[in-house]
Amino acid sequence: NFEKVLEINPDFIKAWHKLGLIYFARKKFEKAIGCLRKVLEKEPENISCLENIGDCHVAMGNDQKAQAFYKGVLQRNPENISVLFKLAEIFKKEQDFPRAMDVYNKILHYSSNEFKALQYLGDIKFFQLNFNDALNLYTKAREIAPNEAILLKCIAECYLKMGNPEKAINSFKHYLDSNSRDYPCWNQFGLLYLDMEEYRNALNAFEKDRVV
Repeated sequence: NFEKVLEINPDFIKAWHKLGLIYFARKKFEKAIGCLRKVLEKEPENISCLENIGDCHVAMGNDQKAQAFYKGVLQRNPENISVLFKLAEIFKKEQDFPRAMDVYNKILHYSSNEFKALQYLGDIKFFQLNFNDALNLYTKAREIAPNEAILLKCIAECYLKMGNPEKAINSFKHYLDSNSRDYPCWNQFGLLYLDMEEYRNALNAFEKDRVV
C-alpha cells in the first residue's frame, strides 16, 4: 500500500509516482495530479511525470493545460514520439490543422516509419476535401503497414469521393475480408453496388449487414 509507505517516508518519490498512476487508472485525476506534483517538486525534469500530468488534464478535458505539460516534455526531449502524437491529437481535435500537420510532419522527420502520422495527415486532407492528397498519404501508410486494414477502408472512401467506384469496391472487399463485423461498411458497400445497378451484389451486401 503506497499510502502507508508514504506515511512512513513522505520523500519516497517513486511511491508518489506509482500512487499517481494508480489514481489515474481509477479516474481520480485530481488526486493523481496531486501525487505527480509531489514528484515534480523533487524532480522537475521528470519527463514521464510531466507526460502523466498532461494525460490527466486531457482526461479532464483541460486540453490547454495538457499542452503546457506536453510542451514541457518536448522542450527536454523534442523527439518524444508518444507526446508528439498526443499534442497533435489536441490540435486536430481543435481543428487547428496547420499545427496538427506540423507536428505529424515532425514525427515523420524523427521516425519515417510512423504510419499513423501518415494516416492522420490523410484524415486531415480528407476532412479538407483534398481526396487525392489523402489517397496518397493513406497509400504511403499502407506501404509501411500493409496489415492495417483500416487503411483499405480509408483508401476506398477516397476512391468513392473521387468518382472511381470500381477501385472503391476492390478496396472495400479487401477491408471486409478481415473486418466482417463492420456492419455500417457492409451497408455502405451495398449502397455503392446499388448506385452501380448491380442489384444482386447489393442484396448480398445488405444481407451480410444483417446477419454477419
